[in-house]
Amino acid sequence: MPRIILLWTLFLSGPALAQQLPAADNALPAVTRPSSTADTAQAVHRLFVRHRRLGALLAGGAIAADLTLAGVATASQPDASSSSGGGFGLGGTTFRLGFGQHALVFGVLMAPIAGVGVQQLIAYRPERETQVLADHAAHGTLPARVRRQLRRYLRQ
Repeated sequence: MPRIILLWTLFLSGPALAQQLPAADNALPAVTRPSSTADTAQAVHRLFVRHRRLGALLAGGAIAADLTLAGVATASQPDASSSSGGGFGLGGTTFRLGFGQHALVFGVLMAPIAGVGVQQLIAYRPERETQVLADHAAHGTLPARVRRQLRRYLRQ
């Protein structure tokens, strides 16, 4: 029974309880947004900066890791005088890798990571960013790859 009374009350009240639009004098000021070209230019800039940072981090980190691992591996080898015949070698002679050889071995392992970093640095260089922005200003279009990568920036 209370539900029926509540429903009849809402039904009979009609538009009296409906939300009213604010009066013209109480209207909120219009918020001005930057043009879409400025938004796109800012998003393209952020995209290129992010990829350049990532490229520098990958390339520099791979080189630093290579040199660090080579130094640690060289330092952790036992001296020739304290060797008991164990190690790499045939018969009684042993050979040890120096820093350069360790750097070469670890460099081969780190080369793919450094390669990805260099590729990022080349693909997102400042000259290409300027070219993409100039093409966008002139023609209003972006390359398909950049457009796809910008979706996350333009949805914010």
